[in-house]
Amino acid sequence: MTWGQPVKPEEEIFRHLNDWRKLPGYQTERRADLFFTVYLGEVLDRYVAPVNRHIVPEFPLRKAESNRSYKADYVMCTKECQKLLLIELKTDMGSMRIDQVRYLAKAARKQPSELLADIGKISSATRERAKYERLRLLLTDLGMQLEPAGIAGECRPQSTELVFLLPQKRLPDKIKREIDSFRVPYHLVGFDEFAAIVDRRDDDLSSRFASSLRLWAGSPPK
Repeated sequence: MTWGQPVKPEEEIFRHLNDWRKLPGYQTERRADLFFTVYLGEVLDRYVAPVNRHIVPEFPLRKAESNRSYKADYVMCTKECQKLLLIELKTDMGSMRIDQVRYLAKAARKQPSELLADIGKISSATRERAKYERLRLLLTDLGMQLEPAGIAGECRPQSTELVFLLPQKRLPDKIKREIDSFRVPYHLVGFDEFAAIVDRRDDDLSSRFASSLRLWAGSPPK
């Protein structure tokens, strides 16, 4: 790079992500997750099931016996409103934790109506009422209305499934044994597969993102 020469924003963004992901404490997922959402609907259409394009980020999963919550990175619903998808993004295979997989699997064992009813319980106890009201509106965009008993509205999914977006399309052995013990349905989407969908877009940002996805798939951040 020549000093003083303008650099395309996407080149600078992904150069930083590629370099900084190797630093201690740098959370690549939190910086890159917005880029994933641009293509997420197309990726799920191809590898999981046709989906409604509305995305709910940081979906609250109520902790047992309290009104505090864990979070799923994203929630989406299949197009025919049959399934609720809890989606977890990892940009480093080494960052997968047993406790995190455990609470996601426990959530996937619940009916969607239970998960929505849990949000109502959290909302009634939180100080962040305005944010939970915004969450209620996002769920309404999906066709789901929060009621004390769970879900009302035209979209009433009947089951919950997990989707993991991972650098490599596999689970570490300990993680796989843990999630398999819950007997819940889950899907794995590797970054090479994700990149193949991103590459369908004919623009510089997509091309640059696809290149980084393939790098992250083959090169752990160390």
